[in-house]
Amino acid sequence: MIGSNSSVCVGEKGTLILGENFAASASLKLICYHHVSFGTNTLIGWDCIFCDTDFHRTKSVADGAGPAATAHASFGNRQRPGKRTCPAVAVNGHEREIKKEQGGGIHLLPTGYKSIEIGDNNWFAMKCIVLKGARTPNRCIVGAGAVLTKDCSSLPEHCLLAGNPASLKKTGVYLDRSDDQINYSSYEP
Repeated sequence: MIGSNSSVCVGEKGTLILGENFAASASLKLICYHHVSFGTNTLIGWDCIFCDTDFHRTKSVADGAGPAATAHASFGNRQRPGKRTCPAVAVNGHEREIKKEQGGGIHLLPTGYKSIEIGDNNWFAMKCIVLKGARTPNRCIVGAGAVLTKDCSSLPEHCLLAGNPASLKKTGVYLDRSDDQINYSSYEP
């Protein structure tokens, strides 16, 4: 189930996997141009963003590659100046593009995208931002407003991540979706 006012965008080469019992509240923004996977029993609060791409690549001033040195890349029937077309390789688990330097040397550039992999039984509270390269362990809670940008899959199960950038705040906690109702009392001043 995906709530109202949500947007899901899967690019031509993107792979999106929604595990069994996936549920998202209103206003989910899910952008998948490479690979995004959610384990079973994932619960996502309102106004969360998941994005596995930067949409743009940055360049290093140290590259020495100014506008005159950039190549043209084809996108369908049109040309886009300033974009390089290079094969991607994995280096220490991170995707990189190979750029051949003058004189035969090779320089590795970030590709601008990485997979997002969400473990089983995860809960993302409202307004979380989950960016490329993020991974979570099973039975993980991501606190409201957290910005998750890295691989946290080696953290223990039953953990709470929160903050910007998200970091481990607590262990030994979990959401029991079969028993998570709050019984509110009437307000009396």
